[in-house]
Amino acid sequence: MTYITFAAMLLLAASAVCSLYRQLQMLHNNEYLLSKYFKWIYNDYVVELAISAVIYCAIMFFVLNSLDIFALVLSVLLLAARIALNILTHKKSTEKLTFSAKIKRLYIIAIVILGILLFVSAISFGNATKVINIAGGYLIDNNMAGEAVRTICILLSSVTPVLTVVIWFINYLIEKATAKSRKKPAKHDLKVKNVEVENANKPQEEADPNLDYKNFIDSYLSTDDDDSKGANL
Repeated sequence: MTYITFAAMLLLAASAVCSLYRQLQMLHNNEYLLSKYFKWIYNDYVVELAISAVIYCAIMFFVLNSLDIFALVLSVLLLAARIALNILTHKKSTEKLTFSAKIKRLYIIAIVILGILLFVSAISFGNATKVINIAGGYLIDNNMAGEAVRTICILLSSVTPVLTVVIWFINYLIEKATAKSRKKPAKHDLKVKNVEVENANKPQEEADPNLDYKNFIDSYLSTDDDDSKGANL
């Protein structure tokens, strides 16, 4: 992998973040249900999906055949096209995408995933630089892990519906774990509240004002009886 390839991957990742606007808008409009989202892709996004798959194959062809400059040019064109489509979608859509906490979390998950993939690709590129010689201005990288990460990064950046499904699944796991962690304290608080309600509903014994005086007289009489018995003895 060369520096030009890494720059192309950066541009692809940036274009993927821009393209997520429409994907997340459709996901939001379809109630975050993958079945409805896939139905929208089948009905209205087939052509764009096919173009994205062709672009992915073209970029991988350029990268694998050391035609990095063509991959960079194609990445620039893709970024410009996605920015233009993003602006056009924002202007034409009647229902604007609301940046709720869930949408922001999905964006953050996408950025983190692409950032990790780019970081791992950069590390593998740096490690290969120390070991492998540069031949003809190109770096020969035999690191299979780095190659796999680079392929996944280009795939997710080029075909954004795949990235959308991945971040939806990760967000689903996060929401499920968060709901499970909040469920236990809620049960404990409900149990404590029920005990407090039961204690509050118990009838309280009314204090008898003559009870203390009566007890005092009884105790006094019993004391006199004890004293009299002691005197007789």
